[in-house]
Amino acid sequence: MSRLLLALGMICSLLALSGAGISAQSTPAATGGTLSELGYPEVVITVNEAGFEVPAEVPSGTVLLTLVNQAPFPAGFSLIQLPEGVSMADLMPPSDATPAASPAAEGGPTFPPVLYDATWAGGATAGPGQTGQAVVTLTAGEWILDSGPESGFPPTVITVTGDTEGSMETPEGAVSIDLDNFQILLPEQLPAGPQVWQVTNVGDQPHEVFVTKTPERVSVEDAMALLQMDPEAEPDPNLPNLEEFVDVGFVAPISADQSVLVDMNLEPGHYVAVCFIPEKESGQPHAFKGMVTVFSVGAEGEQVEPPASPVPDEHGGH
Repeated sequence: MSRLLLALGMICSLLALSGAGISAQSTPAATGGTLSELGYPEVVITVNEAGFEVPAEVPSGTVLLTLVNQAPFPAGFSLIQLPEGVSMADLMPPSDATPAASPAAEGGPTFPPVLYDATWAGGATAGPGQTGQAVVTLTAGEWILDSGPESGFPPTVITVTGDTEGSMETPEGAVSIDLDNFQILLPEQLPAGPQVWQVTNVGDQPHEVFVTKTPERVSVEDAMALLQMDPEAEPDPNLPNLEEFVDVGFVAPISADQSVLVDMNLEPGHYVAVCFIPEKESGQPHAFKGMVTVFSVGAEGEQVEPPASPVPDEHGGH
């Protein structure tokens, strides 16, 4: 593994932070397709067994990312713009460095602190042979397309040109989701079926969202217990069975003040939303600090119990 890949492997919990209990075990397929109807310029990115194919240039402003997955495995990426004056070389750890076994394995940050000052604009995921989309806002300059350490693909540089600032309008009927330190703030009632989520980071660290469907509503206490369970330990018969959980959606990491639009399709039922990004000081996943929300979706006209989450922990883990 190259030193650069090692560095970026440390930063990108994007698709595979599976050492923390509830996790993305497969990349969910995009659904709905509503984003294509919004009229934003489209940027098509293709992935196959050889890697990612990206346009030579991408226009600045708000764009529709379309990931066409021609590979026989799930794939996804995140877009990252480094702070001014920071180069790719600055991210390289010592040549003898080894990655941590899990997000909090060493009890400290799992990627260079400078990346908390980078701009994370979101990304897209898609299952084998499928297409995934997201609407993101990009400023002019160089961006890193990174697909995480599990992909084996090197990061790709995308050049964004132009001076369009762009503004992301809220589509009619979109569901507004805020990500704070350390909470996923959902409306009390979410609609069933295909929908657009407008996700905004109102915190000061990068955040992401995994959405997993559960057979029945999980208590906040059980969700936290599952998250902190040793993945090598025998399943606890007093806790829900993780084998029955199904991943249904993912919002790639976004920085403070960033917003993205993503398609989501929620059947009536019960869900858990989680952020696994490592916390800046402790290196623990944000989920360990309470960034976990359990919620339910009712059939049309049905009122369900509102979302619930732990009290956010600003200073230490649970």
